[in-house]
Amino acid sequence: MRILSFQKIVNSQSTSVGIFLFFAICLLVKHNVSQAQISDYSNIIENVSECVVSIVAMSQTPQEQSSQANTTFSRGTGIVLSDNGYIATNNHIVADANRYFVELNNSFVYEAELIGGDFSTDIAVLKIDIANQQTCEFINNVNELTIGELVLGIGSPYSLPGSVSVGIVSNINRSLDTNGQSTDHVLYIQTDLIINPGNSGGPVVNQESEIIGMNSATLQNQTGSSGIAFAIPANVITRVSRQLIRDGVSRKGYIGVEVSPLPQTIQQIQNLGLADRRGALVSDVNINGPAYQAGVRAGDIILTVNRVVVQDDHNFRYMISAQEAGSNIRLSLIRNGSFFSTEVLIEGRLIENPNSN
Repeated sequence: MRILSFQKIVNSQSTSVGIFLFFAICLLVKHNVSQAQISDYSNIIENVSECVVSIVAMSQTPQEQSSQANTTFSRGTGIVLSDNGYIATNNHIVADANRYFVELNNSFVYEAELIGGDFSTDIAVLKIDIANQQTCEFINNVNELTIGELVLGIGSPYSLPGSVSVGIVSNINRSLDTNGQSTDHVLYIQTDLIINPGNSGGPVVNQESEIIGMNSATLQNQTGSSGIAFAIPANVITRVSRQLIRDGVSRKGYIGVEVSPLPQTIQQIQNLGLADRRGALVSDVNINGPAYQAGVRAGDIILTVNRVVVQDDHNFRYMISAQEAGSNIRLSLIRNGSFFSTEVLIEGRLIENPNSN
């Protein structure tokens, strides 16, 4: 199957356009599922349902030669972060809107305030005026996920709240390149969950009822969803949401280097004094940046960050992006066959949407 496009999953409509219902004919595959498994699914859903909400983002823009406003809607899902009403969702749901509404599991609807949004990770935080709202547990370390692990996706596809799909983890730390724009600020969890418009912002949950990620994007072809979905990992959700709540923005770690993949052949790797192809090649250094001040130069190969092995150039960019501004990291490098290390101060920078006005 040829993949034609990488798309954010958002359900948009205009008041000037009628509502169309699309019905798909699905092939039903019979599974021998034990009663215990069904009970386990029920328990998971019961544990997390109260912290999953539906979101409607409304945009009103004046129409030329008319006193009426043109109104469009984006629909998605959100995750309750705190008992006092902070909610995480996808930035692409709310980015172009000016009013926001949240529907809880009990069908109560609240108008929400946008606290902040981050284009680079596709995370936004809303706030509703509520107390004692149920929250969910987030997994501590997404790297402990195993390929093939069963997961559930919960959301509001096609404005159907509480819809659940079941799948497995297909990959972790997946780097994507969408329309020439790097997504190295997020290394995604790949699943085979069935994701449809309105699922954006909804949780991916493991069998311990822990949130492991947030559905954000899917590969699509001419017939719709391909069964390849991508979720923002829990640690990214919590880190970026915390920054948005605190500062209204999320700054990404920056040290002023550009990196490239290491050479392909074994001989080239050995000529560089390396045992394998892990690491990132420094291709350029900003002379005004902290890495240059710490002695990093073009041609160096970065091997570890704070003693954690750098897998490749995508992994390195993510590791730096995830650092807090003002912190220090220790890099280990190799230059002309000699190993050395240096400490680098992390600066923070905002990543703007290149397509914004």
